[in-house]
Amino acid sequence: MVTLDLVLRIAAISQLLLLASILFRGLRPAPAGHFVPILCLGIAAYLLCPLVAGPWNLGFLEYIIFFGCFANPVFLWLAARAVFDEDFRLHPGHGAVLLVLEGSGFWHRFSQTPPTVGIADLAEISRLAYQLPALAIVVLTLVRVYQGRAIDLVEPRRRFRDIFLGLAGGYMILVIAVEIFLKGQQAWPAIEIINVGAIFALTFVISVIALRVAPDAFPMLRRTPAPTAALDTAQQAELAALEGFLEDGGYRTEGLTIGALAENLGSQEYRLRRLINGYLEFRNFNEFLNSHRIQEAKERLCDPAMTRLPVLTIAMDLGFRSLGPFNRAFKEATGMTPSEYRRQHQ
Repeated sequence: MVTLDLVLRIAAISQLLLLASILFRGLRPAPAGHFVPILCLGIAAYLLCPLVAGPWNLGFLEYIIFFGCFANPVFLWLAARAVFDEDFRLHPGHGAVLLVLEGSGFWHRFSQTPPTVGIADLAEISRLAYQLPALAIVVLTLVRVYQGRAIDLVEPRRRFRDIFLGLAGGYMILVIAVEIFLKGQQAWPAIEIINVGAIFALTFVISVIALRVAPDAFPMLRRTPAPTAALDTAQQAELAALEGFLEDGGYRTEGLTIGALAENLGSQEYRLRRLINGYLEFRNFNEFLNSHRIQEAKERLCDPAMTRLPVLTIAMDLGFRSLGPFNRAFKEATGMTPSEYRRQHQ
């Protein structure tokens, strides 16, 4: 059992290190995308942790390995954002979450078990202080990935979302749930072997699938714009219908989804998604809608006759449900807030 466990760990770690090396070389122009190979290194650290905690004494390297192990929920979160979110940018809040999770992880790892404190001893409290936030981060990551599926116009990436949700995210939730159930006790050797073998298999399957759909599917791997696809007769008719819808101001419809738009145009959702992505070169449905909404907003803000029209009214008229999303979309498109734009252009 011990020999098989060690062989599987070495094989899985080698695979993860090779994948991380390949990805680091391919992602040099996109720093945010580096969290994908960093996640690979974190999983490798997770596989090393039982060895470090057991027979091996690695000194300061032990702290580095445990750092990577404890950070995996945050690495998964940031890697998912880098893969699936076109506008992902790092900000200090990401670092704050990482530091809090690392603090609770090291507290649990290196704290001594004292007498009981209230209804539970400190070791139990420190264990849950890491595991419950870790589980919450993973669950929230999967929820965000699932929610983004509805507006994702890149078909290979939409399919990869399902694989990511079912395999990577689902398995990480299972691992954390089992660790919570074990209450800090060592898992049976057979369970450890199954766990390591599953990580090896999942890494291989997800790597093959991800590399097959890259670089077109993922923003962090994209180098040059894909060539615009030629339209057949049916697609030309669909494009004409879409342009008519936009000219009539249909983009102002609040809560408009690509499914509702396809139904309105008498088209199929997958065909409309392919048209907007492949021909109009939008990778996100909200980005497509907002491009038209922001253009009209700019025209209204520049119109002297609308000087007294509140920005909130403009936002609501154009289909935004509140001022916050409108301000964010407008600033992302123009580099300034609507009020600043109005002052500058009137």
